[in-house]
Amino acid sequence: MISGLERVRADVVATGRIGERELDIICRQLYPEGKLGREEVEFLASIRGDAQSVIPAFEELFAEAVKLNVLEGGRISSDGASWLRRLFLLSARIDVNTRRLLGELQREAKHVCPEFQSLYDECT
Repeated sequence: MISGLERVRADVVATGRIGERELDIICRQLYPEGKLGREEVEFLASIRGDAQSVIPAFEELFAEAVKLNVLEGGRISSDGASWLRRLFLLSARIDVNTRRLLGELQREAKHVCPEFQSLYDECT
């Protein structure tokens, strides 16, 4: 990981918060091309799990990045569902934002696999 991102992780662990400053650093270092891959989303999930407080703009970034990485042609595959399950383990919580994200995925997908439906049912 880039040292600036490790500083963000250290700040989040120390303060328990993802604020504007942390989001700005994340966007500059992870998001310069406008797309986050699965590795970057996993980093976001891990620091999200370290935070007790997260600004809405971070949650929006996280949700959009997850959607871009899991909705493939309007479908959620078993691979995508397995990745989501691991991702939510990294963030260490199923909270209102996670439930909202799962609901958005459920509504936006034209088809979901049984594995996603099971995850959705467990978490909502």
